[in-house]
Amino acid sequence: EGSLRTTNARYLPNYVLRNLGVRLMIDEKDSDRYWMGQPSKTKSDEMTPWVDNEASIQDPWDYVCIDYQINSPLDAVVHDSAMSTYHHVFLFLFRLKRVEWMLNNSWRQSTALNHSILVETKAGGADAPAISEAAEHSSYLLRRISSTRQTMLHFISNLQNYLMFEVLEGGWEGLERSIKKAKSLNDVILAHN
Repeated sequence: EGSLRTTNARYLPNYVLRNLGVRLMIDEKDSDRYWMGQPSKTKSDEMTPWVDNEASIQDPWDYVCIDYQINSPLDAVVHDSAMSTYHHVFLFLFRLKRVEWMLNNSWRQSTALNHSILVETKAGGADAPAISEAAEHSSYLLRRISSTRQTMLHFISNLQNYLMFEVLEGGWEGLERSIKKAKSLNDVILAHN
């Protein structure tokens, strides 16, 4: 509910908001394999491992899905199979956005790390050539990581733009044209499928 209020969804009509929801697409039997946020502490007060001995712990953000309750008569056109396809498209686009967020977050972290290295190097003074050499090598590695991250961000951004503006928008325009030409409900169903 709160997540919908902080997005552009809040500007949608009330009848749309009543049918709109967010859910996790996971089985109840597997719910103990998912964590949200930081891993919990164990009895020994150490962080739990990211990978369990039996099965890997998965991030529920990979299973977040926007859900929309289709009511009659629209459910004749947008059937369960189509909704399943829409969910898969949403999950893919959401994962791309999440990768973009993680790459941007890693930039913030590496910038803070680079700043800390520079501060420590200056604090060590000229008497510490080994610290200076290690700092120089660390800065070099951070620049290489930054270059790789920028390449990945460029790819993710271009892929998102292609999918949103070439694939989805083109498909939507084609659907609108087909619906305008439709002479019966069967034509609308065929256009949607």
